[in-house]
Amino acid sequence: MNEWSYRSAKYKRNYAESLKSLYGTQEKGADLAVGTRSVKNHLRVEGGAIVDCGVNLSGLKRKKKRRYPEAEEQIKLVVWLRKENIWHQASPNARKRPSKQGDRLKQLGMSPGFPDVEIPVPRGGYHGLYIELKPLEGGRIQDNQLAWQAYLRSQGYCSEIIRGFEAARDFVIKYLSS
Repeated sequence: MNEWSYRSAKYKRNYAESLKSLYGTQEKGADLAVGTRSVKNHLRVEGGAIVDCGVNLSGLKRKKKRRYPEAEEQIKLVVWLRKENIWHQASPNARKRPSKQGDRLKQLGMSPGFPDVEIPVPRGGYHGLYIELKPLEGGRIQDNQLAWQAYLRSQGYCSEIIRGFEAARDFVIKYLSS
C-alpha cells in the first residue's frame, strides 16, 4: 500500500468512524453516500449500524493516542494553585513539539530542563520555590533537570523534584508555612 492509498484509507476510516457515531442507527440495508468533492464512498449499513466504508482497513494500525502523565499532574497542581490564589508561573518545557516550534521557543529563551512550576514567594531563607513535577510512575529525571536544580539551589532558591500532585501540593503548603 503506497503512502497515498494509506492516507486515503486512514481518512476514510476516520470519516467512517465519525459517521458511525453520528448515524449509528440506519434502516437495514440502506446505503449512506458520503462525498468529498468528486470522490464518493458508500458506507454499507447492516442491522442498523454502519459496518463498512468500502476500504479494506485490515492492514492498517490504529495510532495510539499519546498520554502525558506529567502534564496531567501539572494541570492538577496549577488548578489547585489558582484555587488557593498562589502566584505561580509554569514553563512550557514538558511536551514534544515540531522542530520549528521548538526552535522558536528556544529563540524566545526556553531552556531544556528548567523546572515546571515557579512560585516567586520568598520563605524560610529562600528567594522562591521551583518544582520539577514527575508522574507517580515512570518519568525519568534528565541530567539537564539536575543541573538546573543544582544551579537554582546555589543561587538561594528552593528547588525540588517531586512525584505526583499530592506530594507537590503538600510540599508547597510546607514551604509557604515556613
